[in-house]
Amino acid sequence: MIRDRVAYFAAGRSSFLDGGIVVYGLNPSTGQVIHRSQMSGPYAENGFPVVGARNTRIEGFKGGIFSSEGDLLYIRHQAFRPDLTPVPLAALKQPHLIASSGFLDDIPQHRTYWTIDTDLCYGPNTGTTGAGPQGDILVIDGDVYYEIRGYLPGRHSTKLIPQQGYTLYSGGRTVSGTDGAWQANPKLRTVPRSGSWKQRWSTQIPLTGNALVLAGDTILAAGVPLQSTLTLPQLSASYAGQRGGVLWTASAKDGTNRARELSDALKEAFERRDELQRELKDIRSNLEVVVQQREKLQSDMENREALNDNEQSALREKDDKISHLSRELENWQNRLPPLLERFRERDREAAQLEDELQVAKERIAALEAGLDDVVEEDVDETRVEAVDSETLGDELDASNDPSSMTQTGIKDVLAGDEDDDTALAEFLEADIDVDVKETDAAEEAEEAAAAEEAAAAEEAAAAEEAEDKDESAEVASFADYGSGNAHDDLKLIKGIGPAIEKTLNELGICRFDQIAEMSEYDIDRVAQRLKGFRTRIYREDWIGQARDLQLQKTAN
Repeated sequence: MIRDRVAYFAAGRSSFLDGGIVVYGLNPSTGQVIHRSQMSGPYAENGFPVVGARNTRIEGFKGGIFSSEGDLLYIRHQAFRPDLTPVPLAALKQPHLIASSGFLDDIPQHRTYWTIDTDLCYGPNTGTTGAGPQGDILVIDGDVYYEIRGYLPGRHSTKLIPQQGYTLYSGGRTVSGTDGAWQANPKLRTVPRSGSWKQRWSTQIPLTGNALVLAGDTILAAGVPLQSTLTLPQLSASYAGQRGGVLWTASAKDGTNRARELSDALKEAFERRDELQRELKDIRSNLEVVVQQREKLQSDMENREALNDNEQSALREKDDKISHLSRELENWQNRLPPLLERFRERDREAAQLEDELQVAKERIAALEAGLDDVVEEDVDETRVEAVDSETLGDELDASNDPSSMTQTGIKDVLAGDEDDDTALAEFLEADIDVDVKETDAAEEAEEAAAAEEAAAAEEAAAAEEAEDKDESAEVASFADYGSGNAHDDLKLIKGIGPAIEKTLNELGICRFDQIAEMSEYDIDRVAQRLKGFRTRIYREDWIGQARDLQLQKTAN
């Protein structure tokens, strides 16, 4: 037995033979002897063993296996402390498990038994009326014990009682005394003599008591088969182990056969299994229908997905068109304010011309009034001085004849009748229209000249770029990869060549997104550097082309 990391065992057959019994306590890891004690006797003065009260027991003990209860160790009825110091029998007060023939004897008979007591007791037919523990084998759970009974303890037996069968028995200790302590009765002739016991339950079992285990609320018993219907040869064969073994399970509460309960549970489980199999068959049938429906739904979903793909493709095309039209609208919205401003400016100029026309009409009226006065004046008052024609400008003429313009223009206007004002207005408007047309023609000529200069510069730059292509490719590649804002190829925009691209780069415009986000202020700034290109920027839609190229760049 091992307790508190000490292995205890006994050597010897009896305390009265061969020098007695030696008990040891060893270190189980190293084999070192920790405790040792030797017991011999006890002997009386006459040299014989000491006999106990009523001549029913001897003070000595036989060898066997240790057991433990509380703070003490036991070999049968002999007690030891953990250091193997013997404890006198008279000092024992606490009952403990005792095997009268030792735990190693597995052949039961009417003079051997297991019990819970302070000492061994043999008497005539003591167990016939006893309710205490007295079985072939037992287990203890506090004040409750479980045992298998075959032979009843007694010194005399008239018949082979186990042939009638074995009993699984349970009993419990009742409180005796005011403090509930165990009390020994030396005069009691039943086994055990300590404590007061009563039966809890008892049931017949078809096996002997070779092994007994309490596991929770279940009792497990094992032994050879034995029933009252067996013949003597069959009984002998069972004790000899020729008929196999039996494992019996019972409830610790009432001794009910758990195997029967298990059989009923298995029967119910089998019925439930059959019912589940039928349900499973129905479920499988339903599952096949569901699988077919699922396959049909999958086919429908695939067809719908194909239709959805076509619809999505059409929607993407519409979205692209809407996006393109939105960009065009935004472009026109950006271009509309400057056009409105130019219209307002032209409107102001027209109003100013109308004011000037009114002033001119008033001057004409004043001239008409003054002309009458001049005609009436005396011609002699006119003073004529000699003028050298060489001192006059190229556009002046020294002559006493009136100017052809004055004679043809003003006289014709003044010579009119009631339509004089209308003719004069037409004359001035025609003059103003000529001036405006000449101004527009000059601007268009300037833009054309600037365009020709830019085209010539582009051709020159293209030639220079072709010459330095191999040399600059590596530098441009390094610049692109070495900068977080790589330059875009602005020449991809229709209307931008190498020279214009260079000018734009000098202005800090080197990417598509910069051109796509150009405001009217930016267009004016570019037009100042590229004279004559304002209308070209709008006409060739540089902003729209740059947005499309930026979208392509982002998508890639």
